[in-house]
Amino acid sequence: PFAAPRSATSRGGMLRNLWSMASVKLPVTTNGGDLSGVERIRLVAKETAALKASWQPAMLLFMSNYVLNALPGFVTRQIAHDSFSRHSFVITNVPGPEQKMHLAGSAIDECHLLFPNIIPQLSFLSYNGTVYASIIAAGKASELAAAIEREVLAMELDVAGNST
Repeated sequence: PFAAPRSATSRGGMLRNLWSMASVKLPVTTNGGDLSGVERIRLVAKETAALKASWQPAMLLFMSNYVLNALPGFVTRQIAHDSFSRHSFVITNVPGPEQKMHLAGSAIDECHLLFPNIIPQLSFLSYNGTVYASIIAAGKASELAAAIEREVLAMELDVAGNST
């Protein structure tokens, strides 16, 4: 999801994000050759930066907040079904505080983003200099989740090997 901050004074002072969901191409190969995990991440970053700089997130937000709300429930359910059935998984990232936070006088050591979805959900949350990842999947989607986990671990090794 693409998030845009909403004023704390709107809707009774609630603080929350506005977001819309947009599709992004995920590169697996280029010109018939395999890409390393790090190369794929760079291409995904390029794709998402182009998406965020475009009109598409704002238009999708407008559509979901105003157009979809005016449609009958059976139409919006069909749109949701059609949208999710055309995707393998959802990836989201949430930038968190760069320093350790406290709640009720106790330090928060770790944060995890857990968001169940109707398709597998891969979430990344940064907090206090660390990136936390979670995969929510069930049934056959667990095989996809295991493949993603192997790929992320391979990328960690690749990055560690290239940084020395």
